[in-house]
Amino acid sequence: MSVGRQRVLFHTSTRVHIEHSCSVRKLTAFTGTSRDTPVSHSDVTAEAPIHFGDHALDRPWRALAARSLMLEFDHVSRSFGDLVALQDLTFTVQSGALCGFCGPNGAGKTTAMRVLVGILRADAGEVRWRDDPVDRELCRRFGYLPEERGLYPAMEVRDHLIYLARLRGLAKERARRATDRLLDAFGVTAMAHRRIDSLSLGNAQRVQLASALVHDPVLIALDEPFNGLDPLAAEQLASLLRERVAAGATVLFSSHQLDTVERLCDTVVVLDRGRCVLSGGLSDLTHPLGRRRRTLLDAYRAAIEPDPVERDA
Repeated sequence: MSVGRQRVLFHTSTRVHIEHSCSVRKLTAFTGTSRDTPVSHSDVTAEAPIHFGDHALDRPWRALAARSLMLEFDHVSRSFGDLVALQDLTFTVQSGALCGFCGPNGAGKTTAMRVLVGILRADAGEVRWRDDPVDRELCRRFGYLPEERGLYPAMEVRDHLIYLARLRGLAKERARRATDRLLDAFGVTAMAHRRIDSLSLGNAQRVQLASALVHDPVLIALDEPFNGLDPLAAEQLASLLRERVAAGATVLFSSHQLDTVERLCDTVVVLDRGRCVLSGGLSDLTHPLGRRRRTLLDAYRAAIEPDPVERDA
């Protein structure tokens, strides 16, 4: 049967229901209301029964539904003069995943994130979010913590976060509520009316992290978010990321701390020399190895090519 425009609306028990309207090619996730359960990537698999009204979709449509609920880097390349930062980079991250983005210094992680959020353009290839090419409008719905931290030093903390939330399209009252919620979550409510340039490095990092989350993004890309955080702040951030994922957001964060990635993440992507050399579910990458369990470090070490030359930082 010919299926036109569709939206994955919600699943009840084992069914994923799809609404039909005119004619386009894609399936898009929709967050359910209180009586519906939001669709996650685990609900849309090759084996899951997916229905169009009362009709079960065949395997190609099941595959399309699963594919539409993900972040895709599709043969992305980016160079800076003679320096090749990304080479035919291809990987996927399922929607609703907490993904560790790993690799040696100079592997291309920061460049890939900048392409993802629209700061850089790819020379070739495409980044897609739920089957749509990432454009400026989609990027407004993403949250990004850059490698180089940047805050307005003369602004007060609360005003700064409200301002950034408003830039991302939140109404004034919603921006205020979101700001106050994050200030409380990061334990910096008492600093709400202090200037940013009066904060310690650790507290400024908390505010920077809050600025990436304040507009309730659907996808959160964080470049080394745990750097500079004390153990309490690191645990607060970890809890916040878990909450965002539970609410349906997708999180991609880079880190050299493989123990942190192994503790938090369900998916891992490893880059080396601008290419994806390892990706998959954490449970698949850390299967038993002889008498002990294979760690993420074991998988990482096996994937990265030995290089006696020190890499660029």
